[in-house]
Amino acid sequence: MESVVENSIIITGISTRIEHPTHASKQMEELWQQFWKENLPSKVTGRFNNTIYTVYHEYAGDYTKPYTATIGYRINKIQDISNDLKVIVIPQQHYKVFTANGHLPGSVVAAWKNIWHSNLQRSYKFDFEIYDERAQNPQDAIVDIYIAVSE
Repeated sequence: MESVVENSIIITGISTRIEHPTHASKQMEELWQQFWKENLPSKVTGRFNNTIYTVYHEYAGDYTKPYTATIGYRINKIQDISNDLKVIVIPQQHYKVFTANGHLPGSVVAAWKNIWHSNLQRSYKFDFEIYDERAQNPQDAIVDIYIAVSE
């Protein structure tokens, strides 16, 4: 597990509120389906690159409480964003980086279970997953998970 400080980034995408975290897997699956059904990649102009981010934010407490999940792209600046997309500005933060390896989504779910049961001093501000070129094969994907921690 690596410790890093990430500079501020801007993400735009679609969101859902996870009111009952025990149902998060089903809601996340539905959000991913919406992402592809609505062809979100074609709606986002000014993308930094083709990496997809899943951001967890607006926490009402710890991971057992409601939070918002957003799937989208990093953009260079806020401009000409479609009204139906959410824009998130993630401030500079300290993170612990975990890596999930293997079949999607199982490997990511397993990594999150390890994170939830760890003794990390999480800040519960903005956490995110990065789906870059290493995640193209869902049978053998590599996904980095950035967990915001107290300094």
